[in-house]
Amino acid sequence: MIKTIVTATDGSEHARRAVQFAIDFAKRYEARLVVAHVLLRDASPQDVREVVKVEKLPKAVRDELDRVTDVPLAAASMGGGYVPAPIPKSVLEAVAERLLADVQKAAEKAGVSKFSSVVLEGPPAQRILELVQQEKADVVVMGRRGMGAVAGLVLGSVSNKVASRAECTCITVK
Repeated sequence: MIKTIVTATDGSEHARRAVQFAIDFAKRYEARLVVAHVLLRDASPQDVREVVKVEKLPKAVRDELDRVTDVPLAAASMGGGYVPAPIPKSVLEAVAERLLADVQKAAEKAGVSKFSSVVLEGPPAQRILELVQQEKADVVVMGRRGMGAVAGLVLGSVSNKVASRAECTCITVK
């Protein structure tokens, strides 16, 4: 019997499809749906803009995101060039709240009655695995590839790490 489903979203297209699958699955099995978002610490301001409907963010958050986007930092230690300024935690938290609110709305619309969400911080695969264990999940649903496509090629994707280490059924959605 499937009682608890965990899914995670970074706002990417693969994550959106995984979340929709998890919602449909939770509805079908009348399971509890736990949705996680790991703060996008390594994302660029442009990536953040692409995964959330920026116009739905509070004006102060949009202004802060604009400020960060407009001010690249010199990367002298990297042989010159520029890197984007780090995104303030308050902006990342607002993005997380927006993404999770959108998922909750979709789950409610689909008729999922047992729903919770959580914002996590740290290495995504590790935090998701801890959540899966803590929630005693029967199934974890992940998108095949999230925003970290290049890092995923080098380091191994979050979904691959979760699938190889989780002790429950793992579904990877393309």
